[in-house]
Amino acid sequence: MQRPSFWLLLLPLYLQGCGVYQAFDPCPHRLQSGDCYQPPAQKIPDPDLALVTQQAAAALLQHLDKPLDKAQAMLVTSLANVNRLEESSALGRVLSEQLAAHFTQLGYTVREVRLRQDLLVEQDNGEFMLSRSLAAIAPQQAVGLIVTGTYAVAQTQVYVTLKVLNLEGVALASQLLTLPLGENIRRLLSTPA
Repeated sequence: MQRPSFWLLLLPLYLQGCGVYQAFDPCPHRLQSGDCYQPPAQKIPDPDLALVTQQAAAALLQHLDKPLDKAQAMLVTSLANVNRLEESSALGRVLSEQLAAHFTQLGYTVREVRLRQDLLVEQDNGEFMLSRSLAAIAPQQAVGLIVTGTYAVAQTQVYVTLKVLNLEGVALASQLLTLPLGENIRRLLSTPA
């Protein structure tokens, strides 16, 4: 019986040294030089916010059990960050302003109130209810409905929930939106309201 050659025994060790092997390395694409290659990030397109809010306003009206009286005024609040309901951003403000504009274009009466501190929607046991200050302001403004909502920022998208509430805080209609997190949306999120 012939013994394997000494060089044959060393061959696996030699071949293992040819490749770059780094255990537990998070790099998904490694170059022959051992450097980590990061493919360029794909640009996420920004949505047309005017079109998105126009469709959302129409959907909210469609989801109501009975048609709204166009003479009954509504109040549209800034959308709040779902993690900090007392905070908003330029995105929350732009979305609310565009919703208000679309409701106005459809012939509904929208009251203009910019007292953001007085227009908070509080979370109580997982449900949204009107804060005492909003419940006090709404009758003074002759408002019968409030359009409000929240947004949550994820890695590549912003999730938006819109609600039409009566003065008791009961949701009459709701609409869910998913916005791609493009450059313009990121800029609006980084700007306080």
